[in-house]
Amino acid sequence: MRWAGEVGRSVTPDGDVEVVAGYTDEEQPDSTELVAVIVDGPRKEAREGRCRASAVCFDARVSQPDAVEKTDAIAVELEHEDGESVAIYLPDNLQGSCGVADGELLATDLEPRVFASGEGAAPFLR
Repeated sequence: MRWAGEVGRSVTPDGDVEVVAGYTDEEQPDSTELVAVIVDGPRKEAREGRCRASAVCFDARVSQPDAVEKTDAIAVELEHEDGESVAIYLPDNLQGSCGVADGELLATDLEPRVFASGEGAAPFLR
């Protein structure tokens, strides 16, 4: 199995932080699929009352203000059991091998995926 770099964390009701990762046997796995796999773990835990917050980090493409084309970015989706959720993007316009993300931080409201209301949601969110 191969790991593509997408990773998540979840916070238990006791405040313990757990690592959540997505795995696949594909040589070049689809990032969207891996993120869905990562989100599924905390979602199941939330339904059982075993997760109070989650974070997922992955590569993304975003449109920056005043830009015509999308650019690569590091994305972090944060969710909390109280219904707060946000997506934060850091465009990583990397030049050379310095490995420094130099874009302007962007944030937007996020439709909850872990603590989504409706069918399959944690009992306190229905």
